[in-house]
Amino acid sequence: MERRDNNYYDVRAKDVTLEDITSSAHNADILRRLRDNDLASTEVGEGALYIMDYDSNCDDSFFVKEGDDWGWLGYFIGRNKHIRDLHLYCLPKDRDQVGAFMKGVKDNRSIQCFDFSDGVRGDVIIDSLVPFIIHNANLKELCLRSVDLGLDCAHSLAEALNKREEKYLTRFSFRHNNLSHEALEEIIAALSGYKQLVLEPISEEMIGRDQKYYDMLAQIIDLNCITSSKKNAEIFRKLRDDAWEEKEDLRITQYDYDYDEFFCAGEDDDWGWLGYFVGRNKQIRGLHLYCLPEEEDEVDAFMEGLCRNYSIERIDARHCEIDFSSLSPFIINSRNLRSLELWNVDISLENASSLAIALNRRQRKSLATICLWCNNLRNEALEEISAALTGYPYLETFNVSENVLVGANGCESLGAIIRSSALRLEQVSLCGNDFDDNGLQTLTAALTNAATLQRLSLSSNRSMTASGLRALSQLFSSACPVETLLLEDMNIGDEGAEALADGLMGNTTLKHLVLTPDSAGITGTGWAAFSRLLCDTSSINNTYSSNHTLEHIGDDYCFISNRFYSGGEYSGEYLRGIPSDIVNCLETNKEYQSLQDAAKIKIGRCHTDIPVEGFFECKLKFLPLLVSWFVGFGTRKCSNCQNATTREFQRRELSTVYKFIRGMPMLAVD
Repeated sequence: MERRDNNYYDVRAKDVTLEDITSSAHNADILRRLRDNDLASTEVGEGALYIMDYDSNCDDSFFVKEGDDWGWLGYFIGRNKHIRDLHLYCLPKDRDQVGAFMKGVKDNRSIQCFDFSDGVRGDVIIDSLVPFIIHNANLKELCLRSVDLGLDCAHSLAEALNKREEKYLTRFSFRHNNLSHEALEEIIAALSGYKQLVLEPISEEMIGRDQKYYDMLAQIIDLNCITSSKKNAEIFRKLRDDAWEEKEDLRITQYDYDYDEFFCAGEDDDWGWLGYFVGRNKQIRGLHLYCLPEEEDEVDAFMEGLCRNYSIERIDARHCEIDFSSLSPFIINSRNLRSLELWNVDISLENASSLAIALNRRQRKSLATICLWCNNLRNEALEEISAALTGYPYLETFNVSENVLVGANGCESLGAIIRSSALRLEQVSLCGNDFDDNGLQTLTAALTNAATLQRLSLSSNRSMTASGLRALSQLFSSACPVETLLLEDMNIGDEGAEALADGLMGNTTLKHLVLTPDSAGITGTGWAAFSRLLCDTSSINNTYSSNHTLEHIGDDYCFISNRFYSGGEYSGEYLRGIPSDIVNCLETNKEYQSLQDAAKIKIGRCHTDIPVEGFFECKLKFLPLLVSWFVGFGTRKCSNCQNATTREFQRRELSTVYKFIRGMPMLAVD
């Protein structure tokens, strides 16, 4: 292309035959509209020009082919006063033509958005673009994609941004530009004066990002461009700006829930940025991780950011494939972590080793909750973890339910954890494994020293028999104050029921014995053992010595979180499948917190003829005690004793006093 100056174009602009400098009538028409300022910019979709090397069949697209004169195209763009958006998706191979085109474009002052994407070296476009950036006061958006920006190009671009008098750029986008951190840092420094600027993501690749990359862009990145929804963008903003409500846990899930704290991960969400914002936030206390991306580099980018968080106290991961080597730095360094829950996470021996190493390396042994639910955890893996957990004396909740732990070996490992946390442990859940009688005996020996244990779940350990359940008597007679024992989905049978009933004689702590009446295999013989436990009617002394603590036998749902009542009434059939005489005794125990009061109610209900002959030797000294006992008993009469009306209790009182006086007639007369 011969050298042309502005005078060359100015002289010929009106008379040039547009068809001679274009490859089609369509392109000629676009040049005419540019020349005559016929590109309206007031209506939506107008005022834009697309320059591309393929035919899009659009009125605002200049389809470049051989025969199109780039110099004239640039000149008419430079002189046009209405063009608002210029989308440049191709350039000629001849650098002279590029120069001629950009020489014309740089004179334009109406363009607000310059969008370039062509996969060229930066020096082909940047140097000629610099004057346009400096002098176009209306430029609001600058997009450079697939332009190889070296350090020299970045320096030129930064210099142009610094020289602009009007710092009004609102959007800056550059992707796939092969930017080094040094080049990026120079550009970001130049953009620091643009207070209204929102920056679109620079790179879609996770590999190559580091903490410095995120730090440079965090405050200006367009959150809408790195998330899949407005709600997710708002979560990013709260995390970034430390505006997160401490009482709210962050839940990352693949399903959409209508709650502000649920991050519904979609295809357009950037996991690297999510991890970064979680990592730098100082308010978040709980993280529930219900999904992870499929791409390994996305998982690594998220974990790298998460591992920098120091405020999280609770982490709950479910249905995720986690490489524990990537999670280990978080476990090691998180000073405030108190609860670690892993649900449906496959903990192989390798993962168990990584977890154990991380637990060992933690300086603060402050974990209070460990939950490893349904993780395909085997004895060998548990042995690794338990060795590490023996150094955690503050464990309050320990759960290894629904795994594949077998026999006494698995229980040995659990026993070590229980013994090390005996002074703090409140809840232990071992349900859904395959522990046998020997294993239960091993566990019981460890649990007897658990001085704070409140809840023990052994449900669905179907290899346990009456022999193993009998070993629980050692637990019931120890200092262990367990209040709830769960034995659901187990064939307890009559022998097991008798073993439990015998073991609970004299126990004053267990309130809830949870089993499944429909499948427990207990017949009238087994229920009779529970009936004797709760109210042995063979003598008054035996009734008095019965169990007055147990409040519930049956399904679990009735007292979850101690919610026994709903509006003052029992919720549901909370004693479904339990014989009525046992129900009456359980309700009596529940109604009276004093064991003596419950005993009096049972004695008054079951013994209509109270023998007083044994007190004759006390003579009339015993009479006031007898009367006061009945008076107190009358005020405490059980509301569930439907077969004993007030009049009947009064008759029993009069009958007993009469029998006592009748035995000492002479003293009574005197």
